[in-house]
Parts: sequence; C-alpha cells; structure tokens
Amino acid sequence: VATYDEESGDLVLFAVNRDTDAAVDLEVDLRASAGVRLVEHTVLASDDPHQTGSREAAERLRPRAVSGSTVDRDRYLRAALPPVSWNMLRLRVR
Repeated sequence: VATYDEESGDLVLFAVNRDTDAAVDLEVDLRASAGVRLVEHTVLASDDPHQTGSREAAERLRPRAVSGSTVDRDRYLRAALPPVSWNMLRLRVR
C-alpha cells in the first residue's frame, strides 16, 4: 500500500512480510519520480512471531528504525523486510 501527500512531498509505503523464517527483499521502481530520497524505514517485528505487546510490557514490541535500506542512483528502493514484520518506508519526492 502506498500514500502520497502532495503538500509535504512524502510518499509512504507500507509492506508486510508474513514469512515466518526468511526476510524478503523489497525492490520498488521509482524511476517515474525524480529526486526521490529515503527518509526513514521503520519496522515492527520480533524474533518471536507470537510476541504480543501490552501496557505492562510496552518495551517488548515497539517500532524501531532500520538501516541498510536505500534508493540507489537508478532510482530503485531496496529494503530487506524481516520475517513476520510490518514495515513503513517514508520517501521524499522533490
């Protein structure tokens, strides 16, 4: 799923990896959008696919920043999505 905010120029992609064992390589062709840069990649995931969050143990499962995701010079977004994860990738379109 993707959203675009014309006012801010933010393009936000939401991606889920439902595989319980392996990361999934995400590749998105952004060549139709000039001047795209990755602002952030945030993931919600746990080593335990049955992990749940609660008010009492809020630190167990919380969103965290991911490094290593890139928009290369050919304007392809490349990111690894961890097993059993929800991902938000925010890009800025100039």
